[in-house]
Amino acid sequence: MFEHIHFFNWKSNFDTKDVLTHKGYPLFKTKYPKLISEINDYHIEGKSRYLLSRPLSQNQQEYLLYMQSFSLMEMEEPYYTKRQNYASLLILFTYEGEGTLIYREKSYTLKAGDIFIIDCRTAHHYRTKNKFWKHSDLHIWGNYAEYIYLELFSQRSPVFHCKQENVFQSQLEKILRLQTSTQKNWAILTSHEIENLLFLLESWTAPSQVQTTIPENIVLLRTYLEHHFQTSFSLDEMAKFSGMSKYHLCREFKKYIGFSPKEYILDLRISQAKFLLQSSSIPSCHIGTIVGFSTEANFIRQFKQNTGMTPGQYRKQFDL
Repeated sequence: MFEHIHFFNWKSNFDTKDVLTHKGYPLFKTKYPKLISEINDYHIEGKSRYLLSRPLSQNQQEYLLYMQSFSLMEMEEPYYTKRQNYASLLILFTYEGEGTLIYREKSYTLKAGDIFIIDCRTAHHYRTKNKFWKHSDLHIWGNYAEYIYLELFSQRSPVFHCKQENVFQSQLEKILRLQTSTQKNWAILTSHEIENLLFLLESWTAPSQVQTTIPENIVLLRTYLEHHFQTSFSLDEMAKFSGMSKYHLCREFKKYIGFSPKEYILDLRISQAKFLLQSSSIPSCHIGTIVGFSTEANFIRQFKQNTGMTPGQYRKQFDL
């Protein structure tokens, strides 16, 4: 396990005060500002091996998922961490012993094979239970990490049991080895492997009774709207097409598609208008009618609300 991965080693007992007063802390805070939470309290009791991410460019941090840090910890009581307002997702896996997680006012016991994934901006507290706890901490972040967490994990229990420990371990080690890889595109590959890990975890957290496919009537309505968005539809007509009440339709369409039906139609019309403004010489006053807006004034108003500019201003961006 973790063969050919070079870790830094740490064996000690210290707490928050010791770290904050250490002579090397100001330099560490300057070099790794995103690893610092101003609301942080912990006590370390035991030994750990850790690995920090390579330096990342601004573009890499903006467009990719990335590892912030990794620790393999063998902690005795009274080890604990209390933290919040830390921009990070934490994936913690228990190898041996027991731990306790307190998150969103609920307490969870962590045993061998258990995993939790949490948003570290939310107050959390985890600690060793019954003398000894061996676990790994993988901190990840990126501009769309929050969105992935909200979509895949926020409505589910943060704690679940690993169904295939060897698969999890293999995926984890892929991410860690890339931190010392000589490959030119190591950051892109790391982002890809982190995504793979997150979707693997999501497959283990999904309760069997949760419907993961979009209902057929919602798919049919979405497809119909994508081919007929220029036509004017009332909510009653869409509800009749789908075979459900308009209130249930709005709720289900939003749940599975991410938009209300009317929002989806508007987005389709704006997207088509953008394409025509970029690729044709059709007057903008006619484009609004082509894509389904009832009046030119309504087209201009909706387009500006969506893009921050008028159709004419949008088209000028592409003038040679």
